[in-house]
Amino acid sequence: MEEGERGETGGVDEQVRLSDAPNSRHREPGVEFFVDVGGPAGWEPYGIYLRACDAILGDDNADINTPTILGPSCFNCGEPDHIVSACTHPIDYKLVSLSRQLFIFLKAERGVADFKRIHEVEAWRQQRLEWLDTFQPGEVRGDDLRDALNGHGGGWLANMALWGYPKGWVSVEDPREQVKRLIWDENCDPDHDVFEPFLIHGDSGPAEAVCANGETGIVDPESDSESSDEGSGTRTFSSRASPAPPSRWATYQPSHFSSELLPVYNGRTLPPLGSTTYTPDRQALWERILSGPVSSGKRPDAFSPCPPPPPTTAPPPLPPPPPTTAPPPLPSSPTSAPPPLPASHSPTSNEQLTQHDDEEDMDMSD
Repeated sequence: MEEGERGETGGVDEQVRLSDAPNSRHREPGVEFFVDVGGPAGWEPYGIYLRACDAILGDDNADINTPTILGPSCFNCGEPDHIVSACTHPIDYKLVSLSRQLFIFLKAERGVADFKRIHEVEAWRQQRLEWLDTFQPGEVRGDDLRDALNGHGGGWLANMALWGYPKGWVSVEDPREQVKRLIWDENCDPDHDVFEPFLIHGDSGPAEAVCANGETGIVDPESDSESSDEGSGTRTFSSRASPAPPSRWATYQPSHFSSELLPVYNGRTLPPLGSTTYTPDRQALWERILSGPVSSGKRPDAFSPCPPPPPTTAPPPLPPPPPTTAPPPLPSSPTSAPPPLPASHSPTSNEQLTQHDDEEDMDMSD
């Protein structure tokens, strides 16, 4: 055998494992073989042939495991809910390039093997969109689903009351809108936005933008520059704005819990509700204590704040005791009436003139 032929058969030689002696046991990686029957004298086992696959050559029904494309996914991390430009992991450019080549190859293979007419693909898409519009979370619709639940909730509401509100229905955006986008983007390139507008240019007038979700609008080419200049300021303002709070998109029957008050599922069962001690008699007693007078069995300071601390200094001494002898008697009141007061009289005019003349005479004599 020439050297080139040895290189070509190197892969076969690696797959053939020869045994050293008869009636021996060999352990190779992934292979366990034991010769339990002795052969003729001088016979040696030929070896074990490891095939690359278990399918029979020429069998049309051979089930060969080939990778399939279930939908668009990220070329960097493989997650189906975003594309490469929105991936949060570090970008591995070699992996992205290899994944894109594999996607294009498998997409071409699938287009040849699983080719369907356009109207069949569109009919299946519209059927799923119709089911999505008819579906309402928290409600049992349809006879088949009602029969499957035996005409009642089947205990799923009671289990939900133990585990909490479904986390998948708590988000800023309705989860059904995300499912709708996945349906529209099923057979599209993951790097292509399904809602990118398609511009229709007429002979005159502005272009009309038509989106895949049915929205239409008028595009003014003169306003493109102005919108691009204002875009940075708009993005800065939107980044500073606080995110919208998540909403609960599923409303269930209030037979076991309230859809707005039930805690969201966090991986553990909810703690059991404690027993209440409320009774009408205790409520009436409490209202009577707060509004009515204090009963004889309660102290007046039962509901008062804490008393002040005691004084630190000693109290002053007590006053002396009162005298033991009786006090003297009070004086007796007079028995006769007091004498009358003299009658008061006012001076007459003659007396006033005489008194005035006397005063003038005294002044002149002086």
